[in-house]
Amino acid sequence: MRFFYTLFFFITGTSFLFSQTGSVSGRITTAKDEALSDAKIFISGTTNGTISDSTGNFELKNIPVGKTKIVFSYLSYENDTIEKNVPANQTLPLGNIVLKESSQNLNEVQITGTLEKGSENKAINLTKNSGRVVTVLSSETMSKLPDKNAAESVKRI
Repeated sequence: MRFFYTLFFFITGTSFLFSQTGSVSGRITTAKDEALSDAKIFISGTTNGTISDSTGNFELKNIPVGKTKIVFSYLSYENDTIEKNVPANQTLPLGNIVLKESSQNLNEVQITGTLEKGSENKAINLTKNSGRVVTVLSSETMSKLPDKNAAESVKRI
């Protein structure tokens, strides 16, 4: 019986040692100190990640103890990667992470339109079944909008 107790404590003790994790926290902003909400923060090479809140604050949990590469990314900003030594069972404050604006811009935005006679239900089905990001306005929907013409309705989208 003594052997089983020893074996039990050995197995639970070693699994506790191997399963230690830590966390990091901080705030992600622009060079103008504007908060970046919904910025992605993740551990390089894993699916472990989180996003920042509306004030740019974040906390990334369940990070393996030791040296870890943490990646910060946001649309139209350059990715930033830092390497930190994450302590066990503690939250490591990273402070303010500043992302630089990317010099790459979108080349074009393409708006296409086709006239198809149908109902509002058909417009909803076209939106649901499209393989791309699509916004469909039926004539019924456009008549409910306060815009004077179709061009103003497209600006609203």
